[in-house]
Amino acid sequence: MGIFLSRPIGILAIFLSVFSGSALTVNIKDASSPEYVIQSRNQILYVVNSGNNTISICQRNQYDGSILDNCIISSANDLLSQPQEIVLNKERTRAYISNLGAVKDLAPGSVTMCPVDRNGMFIEENCVVMSGNGSFEQPMGLSLGNCDNFLYVANGLDSTPSSVSSCPIRPDGTFADCARQYHCGPLGSNGLNVDPLGKFIYITNYYSNFDHSSPNEGPGAITICPLDGCGTIEIERCVQSEAGNSVNGPFAIKISPLFTFAIIASKGQADISSSISVCPVDQFTGLLSSECTSILNENNLSNPHSLAFDPIGRFVYITDTDNNSVTVCSAGKFGSISSCRSYVGNGFNQPTGIFIYE
Repeated sequence: MGIFLSRPIGILAIFLSVFSGSALTVNIKDASSPEYVIQSRNQILYVVNSGNNTISICQRNQYDGSILDNCIISSANDLLSQPQEIVLNKERTRAYISNLGAVKDLAPGSVTMCPVDRNGMFIEENCVVMSGNGSFEQPMGLSLGNCDNFLYVANGLDSTPSSVSSCPIRPDGTFADCARQYHCGPLGSNGLNVDPLGKFIYITNYYSNFDHSSPNEGPGAITICPLDGCGTIEIERCVQSEAGNSVNGPFAIKISPLFTFAIIASKGQADISSSISVCPVDQFTGLLSSECTSILNENNLSNPHSLAFDPIGRFVYITDTDNNSVTVCSAGKFGSISSCRSYVGNGFNQPTGIFIYE
């Protein structure tokens, strides 16, 4: 396996912006729920509901991580179809949502972009849907580069050859021509995440083989690719990591804000149940350790789909499509996961993607 070289960079610099902003207090209300107050921007949680093509915009408690029930429900101006994942840019002025289904007159597979106001709500009348000039095929996971100059889209739910679409972002938030890049991983690119330093992109591969006609069962893999200074994926330098024997059929991956560990949601294969695995990560080489720990059996997760961290990595949020719930766990600096509890919020309907408004 190749080794990536990266110069040391202080991690603490990443978090200065978390504490630099002043508190924001706004009143937001919905006809079906009482008025409530969002006291800080990083108390907003977005949950993608693939079952009814909506986004639940909820308040969370920043101290204990809990989710409040009085969520606001958005349809993104009816521009969602089997939505899967959501990500916001660093300024928190735009949200991007991947769609497996067909939106309006577009072919299946698209990304919806919605402007976000200062209260964290979608400006629905200005939402647009984009096909990525035909580069999307079964788009699932999303991640933005650290400079917000590229949106990366994982293509390949089932037997599609593994690829990532890199979409340059114009000043208005729309895409210039997206480029589809086929990487070295086996079939099924479902999730992806750029690390906090913007050095590597991590891609989950659900299957283990490369045969498009007959995807096989197996442990799957994590493909790790370096990014150059402009955010371009260096395909020729991608390598694979099995990420330990606790990972089977990896579907989603998130790197902790401190860049000390990865948390991976696996769908499971070959009579092995789905799981959540925690794997140490080397921030200098980008590689995952094989010393991974499974946390599923302790927390009654049935079908984990997506993951999110709060801004400083104190809590991890896990969507469960079978239970229509979001599980919140406390997270330690080096990957200790504890005190998990589940929440069923307003409108949670086969929840897939999740994002914390930082």
